Amino acid sequence: MKITPELIQQRGAATSPLGERLLDLRGLKIPGIRNLGVTADAFDSIDLSQNEIQILGNFPKMHRITSLILNDNEIVRVDGEQLAASLPNLRCLVLAGNKLTSFAALEAVARLKSLEILILQDNPISLHPEYRAYLVGRLPNLRLLDFVKVTRFERKGSEFIAAAQAGEKLQGAEKPKRTLEVLRALIQQCTDKDEMGRLAAELALYEK
Repeated sequence: MKITPELIQQRGAATSPLGERLLDLRGLKIPGIRNLGVTADAFDSIDLSQNEIQILGNFPKMHRITSLILNDNEIVRVDGEQLAASLPNLRCLVLAGNKLTSFAALEAVARLKSLEILILQDNPISLHPEYRAYLVGRLPNLRLLDFVKVTRFERKGSEFIAAAQAGEKLQGAEKPKRTLEVLRALIQQCTDKDEMGRLAAELALYEK
């Protein structure tokens, strides 16, 4: 099913649990994003989950949108430059259960500097040991990544880890010695038991 003005009118507006004006387009086998200009920027949130979307992009200018929900699609590419220009106030992006595999995709997501909440779990790239540090380093306003709070220790470590290299250069590259040293230093400085466990798990993955 394609997004048409008639479909948008038929679905109407709902209210999200956060009290936002929501356009619910989930589970309609939508193959791509189009015709959202007819909404006249009247929504705070759009739910496009459980569809068949492959490319995240092609949004009109929508200043009101703060949340996009696109879990369980077929997304393999993100047009970050277009999204950043069209959705300048986007704070929450849910992309869990898609098919993002590369740091090029994360680089595109990292163009969305206004993001505070980002959910990317169950994408292949989320298994990379530098995935979390890279995003924390590239998104200065990020508070929650994959339902886990971003800590000050991560912020500190990401200054060294994520800024060193970007995009596809990280894939297949030799793991920089400095990254391991930073993780070990953060573990030594950490006083929070849960955070220490998370950092130790990340270090174990990185040393494989």
